[in-house]
Amino acid sequence: MCNIQDGFKLCTCDEKLATSDIGWVLKRTNADLPLHHRKGRAVMPRYNQQEKDLQALILENLNQYNCFDFDYTPHENDYVRIRAKASNRTESQWFAYRFQRNRWVVDQSDSLAAWKTQLEAYKNGIIE
Repeated sequence: MCNIQDGFKLCTCDEKLATSDIGWVLKRTNADLPLHHRKGRAVMPRYNQQEKDLQALILENLNQYNCFDFDYTPHENDYVRIRAKASNRTESQWFAYRFQRNRWVVDQSDSLAAWKTQLEAYKNGIIE
């Protein structure tokens, strides 16, 4: 996994990646899929300051640069998850972002949000 402090590129791969090798996942809303309202209790992630800084850095890069290695124009409610590791952690973790009102924002919704049931895989790959 690269150091994203210096910027990053979300690269697609021709070959099928092992789940453990995937560094980012892009999903797109399909309005033809049924909207399911799920019940349950979701746990929201809690981030320490280094993780919050990393989350903000990723967000800044998504909004200021073309981070994708393919021709891509975000659509409203596109959803990207990016795996990265804060400097004070030994394990990487996933950070989620949603495209709303012409910009990427940190996704504040929980895993039970109904709109997420209409998401389908669009692209994935590694981070360089």
